[in-house]
Amino acid sequence: MDVTALNLLMQQMAFYDQVDMRVLDMAIETETMQQGALIEMLIENSRAIEQAVNPHIGSKIDLFI
Repeated sequence: MDVTALNLLMQQMAFYDQVDMRVLDMAIETETMQQGALIEMLIENSRAIEQAVNPHIGSKIDLFI
């Protein structure tokens, strides 16, 4: 294999590595955003479930003077 072909092959491999890393970064970013949205949804649903099970909790404040 001559030097020119080897150089071209190495450049292509480096380019594909960069593309792979960018795609991986995009996938991680998307997963992080979805994870945050899922956590928010679970927190909101747990509050709604708690309110449905115990509707009287949190609706009144007892004050003693």
